[in-house]
Amino acid sequence: MAVGGSGQGDGVNVGLSKFSIDLTPFIITVLMALMTHQMYLPGIGLAVSAILMLVRWNRVGGKNRSQVLDGIRSKMHEFRLSQHEVIRKAVGQQLCELKNQIIRKIEDDIAMIDGSIKTLITQKERHQASTKPRFEQLDALMAATETELKKIEELIG
Repeated sequence: MAVGGSGQGDGVNVGLSKFSIDLTPFIITVLMALMTHQMYLPGIGLAVSAILMLVRWNRVGGKNRSQVLDGIRSKMHEFRLSQHEVIRKAVGQQLCELKNQIIRKIEDDIAMIDGSIKTLITQKERHQASTKPRFEQLDALMAATETELKKIEELIG
């Protein structure tokens, strides 16, 4: 008589998730133990408990594996997001530092140009101060020349 499983022979087959067990020898052993001696009963209970424990372990193990994998995936996703934030902060700080360096460089260039302009203004003022007496002399000579020209024109004309 075939119950369950593969349909081969006269045994009783029970399918467990990834393997199949032929229970015929087990049932015969249980019946012989019950008929012959009652000392075998604790051993039978132990065997049944072991089988049930294997079935439970297989079910729980599969659930635990999937929970562990889901947990690892979620932590990896959180890690990636946290790394994006760290990278953004680092890039932001580096851009701030670069901006400050550029501002300092521009300020230094402006100060250098300002110093050059002040130097040129000072040189121009000195040059004007040194040329002012010459221009006054030239103006005086021009006035004297015009006076002399007027005298000459009066004499001629």
